[in-house]
Amino acid sequence: MNQYQAPLARALSVYAPMVRAYNSIDDPDSAQEVLDIATGMIAPPIDQFLAFNEADILIKRGDLEGAEAAVQRGETIIDQFKLEDARYLVFMLEGFLNRRKGDFESSSEAFQSALDQINRSVLGGSDLYQELPALQAELAESRILSGHLDAAEKALEEGFRLDPNEPLLWLTKARFQLASGLPQLAQASVNYALAIWNDADPEYEDVISARALQREISLSLPTG
Repeated sequence: MNQYQAPLARALSVYAPMVRAYNSIDDPDSAQEVLDIATGMIAPPIDQFLAFNEADILIKRGDLEGAEAAVQRGETIIDQFKLEDARYLVFMLEGFLNRRKGDFESSSEAFQSALDQINRSVLGGSDLYQELPALQAELAESRILSGHLDAAEKALEEGFRLDPNEPLLWLTKARFQLASGLPQLAQASVNYALAIWNDADPEYEDVISARALQREISLSLPTG
């Protein structure tokens, strides 16, 4: 495993975030170009660890079967090299995949498993823990979609405990408040999310989602 560590670490620290960034602005073609560069840096079979990034791209393209196959390839590497701390990636991508398939219960379970895996990880204090607030937001969103508003509220509370300025939490809180019949509070929450994202790329998918929710909320507000 030692001969793989340096190039893999570089690929994960430099190129994997670039893949996510391109995906976040709905540019899977550029994300794939970056992924190809990263994959070329790493010798087989450990290059298949980047299958998780490939799955992210395929989900963006709507190829859910291809994404599931990519996740399975990545999980094989986790099992082969005993990279147990990375198993959260399997659960996280299953969360997104199940949500895209409309299976919100399974999506919630997968996101919870991802959170549990990170919290059990020996990588305490690492950058991995910065993922927790956003994952709490994803968990809350799937719980909202499954109709479990009480559980969604608990996920949001834990997320805000970790980072009260995470904009994705405020966006999901707005969805929760709208689903709870509180459009005025929802309006304030989505406006706060957009204020935090004030300098973000206008093509960023979460900003686009926030503006769409803002319009939806405005239509639900009482007139007169």
